[in-house]
Parts: sequence; structure tokens; C-alpha cells
Amino acid sequence: MDYGEVFDRAKFLIWRSSTIPAGVAPELEQQIILTHKMIQQEKNWWFMRTYVAINSEELVQAYTLPTNFREMISAMWKLNDPVDSDGDPILDTDGNPVVLDGFSAPLILISPQDAHDAFWPSDETTTEYPTHYEMNDAEIVLYPDPDRDDTVLHILYWKFLTAPVYSSSDGTSVSTDDLSTEIPMALAYRAASAILTVQRESKMALSYEMRANEIILDLRIADRVRRQNFKRTKFVDI
Repeated sequence: MDYGEVFDRAKFLIWRSSTIPAGVAPELEQQIILTHKMIQQEKNWWFMRTYVAINSEELVQAYTLPTNFREMISAMWKLNDPVDSDGDPILDTDGNPVVLDGFSAPLILISPQDAHDAFWPSDETTTEYPTHYEMNDAEIVLYPDPDRDDTVLHILYWKFLTAPVYSSSDGTSVSTDDLSTEIPMALAYRAASAILTVQRESKMALSYEMRANEIILDLRIADRVRRQNFKRTKFVDI
């Protein structure tokens, strides 16, 4: 179901008609957008799990995270094939270049105070694979400094879904996402409940809120099943 259809369902729940009072459509659109945000704030649903790959830069510590970043799960370095001091590949006993197909241990999250105490006194220290990180608003800050370009940091994280987009103030929208696919009626019920609460239709508002919660409970059960089926994530080149 797209967000135009979610709007139509919510509209029917409130007014039992295809027409609505003048000037109300933008308010209902905003309520659907707010409901979309609030359901994401309740928990990290399985479909909010995603990846990003960031290339290191020599002596650059801080890197901007994606705009949809919500919460870190894990971060690992893709191991580089070893080279000698001249930059030539190191060979194995058969004369072939040594190839490392794997990842580092997960980086360790530290607080700003720990970063200050442990790394600032030796701030000139560098390494191919920084071992710790600090979160600073929309940035990840690495410790010690990376000492080369283009080593790839793979980050597994929870994301925010992009807010629904309405092209005009009449509920028109063809945008979809995981929430509109998994629980479109929960979005419609909650948005309708909020509008009815403002209109002092408390009994109907409570009924719709209960219906929305029942649907979201089913989603919680589905989420638990999906998590049980998660295998340890294997990072791959993106």
C-alpha cells in the first residue's frame, strides 16, 4: 500500500466518506508523517537494519555518517592484502601474493572522556586499522588515526526510514516503504485516532488506537521471529 492509500484509509475511518472538510487534508498528512516517525521510535524493526562502507583517508579521524543513521550495530575493517615497505605484494611460499579475505575485530565504542584519556596524549599515533571509535553527533571519530587512504570501514547500523512524501495537500502520494508494506492499517488507525482525539471523539479514537496496537503487536512478533533467524552478519564489499 502506498501513502496515498494510507491517507484514503485514514480519511474513511474518520469521515466515512471520500470527501473531507476543507483545509483538513494537510493536517491528516502531517499526522500520518508523525505516526510514521513515532512507530520507528518504538523500536529498531528488522527492516531498519542496513550497511554502509566508508573509505579511510590518511590522518583523517572523523567521517560523516549517512543521513538516515539511527544507531550503530557494529563496525569492522575490510583487511587489506599485505605489502612490503616498497608497496609490493607479500608473496606466500608458492610465490603468489598473499590475499586476506576477511575483516578485523569489531571496533570498540569509547566515550569522549575515554578518548581524551587514552588517545589524546599520543595523538600522533597512527595505524592501518583504528581499533576504537567515538560517536560525535552525525560523525564517527576513529582512534588512533588511520595511516593510509582507501581502507574500507564496513558499518552495520539501524536506520531511519525516509518520511512519506505527499505531492500536494490532498493526500496524493505514491511513496512506499517497509512500514506502508508491513502495517499500513496501523498507520491509518493511529493517524485517524489522533485526528478524532482533537475532534473530541474519544470512544472512536480509543478504538482505533487499540486496533493499531494490535497490528503493531503482530509486527513485534514477526520482528522477534526475524531476529531469531538472523545469522551472524558477513560483511561484503558494497
